[in-house]
Amino acid sequence: MDKSFEHKGIWHLPSQDRKDGVAGILKFQPNKGLTLELIGTFKNQDECEILWGIIESDKAVTLYNSFITKKNNILSQLETVIYTCNVALIGGWFNDKNDLKFNKASVSYSHLDDWLNISSGFKIKHDKIKTQIEYELPEFQKFPITTDFNLTINPTAKGPALRLVQKDMSIIQKIYLNFETSRKTHFDKYLSKIFHFQNFLTLVTQQSIFVKELSLFFKVADNKELHETKVFFQLTHIPELKEELMPFDMLLPYKDLRENFETIIQKWYSLETKLETSLHQYTSIFYAPFSYVTDRFLNLCRAMEAYHRDFINNGTVHFIKRCEEVVRNNSNVHNSTLKIPSIPIFAKNVKNFRNDFTHSNPLTAKNKKYLKTHKLSEYLKLIMACTFLIETGIDRTVLKKNIKNSRLYTHLRYKL
Repeated sequence: MDKSFEHKGIWHLPSQDRKDGVAGILKFQPNKGLTLELIGTFKNQDECEILWGIIESDKAVTLYNSFITKKNNILSQLETVIYTCNVALIGGWFNDKNDLKFNKASVSYSHLDDWLNISSGFKIKHDKIKTQIEYELPEFQKFPITTDFNLTINPTAKGPALRLVQKDMSIIQKIYLNFETSRKTHFDKYLSKIFHFQNFLTLVTQQSIFVKELSLFFKVADNKELHETKVFFQLTHIPELKEELMPFDMLLPYKDLRENFETIIQKWYSLETKLETSLHQYTSIFYAPFSYVTDRFLNLCRAMEAYHRDFINNGTVHFIKRCEEVVRNNSNVHNSTLKIPSIPIFAKNVKNFRNDFTHSNPLTAKNKKYLKTHKLSEYLKLIMACTFLIETGIDRTVLKKNIKNSRLYTHLRYKL
């Protein structure tokens, strides 16, 4: 999903015969999404819930939620039409929205392999004369999340390739997460589970995370084998990724959660609905790298306020009180790094900046310096990360140690 493509094909509505199809090209760019360019048009169809196509290698394609964005009259007898499509499923035809049900999803995320850091399969011996490499595929790890939903860490490997002229040899290990349900589950619910884990990865790595590959699987008739459909949709932000994310470049590597990961991830999914408002405000700061520092600050304030309302007190409470209570709840974890001398004064500063930026007070907001706003944002970013992670049952001592060991917060520790 992180690579562009173009596929020529014949396209038609599910209600039409294939022989009445229209020629066209399906184009995908990760940051721009999907477009279908037709040489011709479907009759009286500006919006299509489902479109069918056949592309190279006779692969069936379903386009989900498409609408016309451009029409061109080249000649009086010929018209070209461009559709924007929300989702493409390559590998199957689905009749309508209700037919989009699957038994399993397999997902590759950016930085998933770095975070898991499962290297036990590699055994390398090297000296000046001889290099010996052994590789054994690590076993998968399965975690029951609910009675009808399992999450599996599934390592895969590719290579080495043997060539007539051999100049190099490599084994590439790649890890996928499998989301499996006991009965067929709708596409939208699978996406919800997939994005909720993406938010977890964002939280523990403190990096923007995106889906690199997504495949959905379903049973065909009485066939025991699952049929694969590859899924493509627009990615809102694709960062320039580091080649490798080291353990000290993230907040909580998997090795520090391994012993209790099953309990932690079960709790994470049990809080999915309750976390929705506050968590989305928080994770948004990682996906808008060019946003104004004031917008990042306000999103963090909204995340704090929403968390307090949903987890601590949903009554009428002043913002400054909400801020104080959230900061104080986990101060024994983050304050060895932040060293906030007075929580009431800190909360008052956050409240004043929030009010000035929210109400655009020209008399006082112009005196608020960029660096001060940035500093408050960085403090809130760490405070809310601790708040969310502790809510999932992560040990405070482990979290405090990792904050100290990670170089993510060096600038806060030494007030740089």
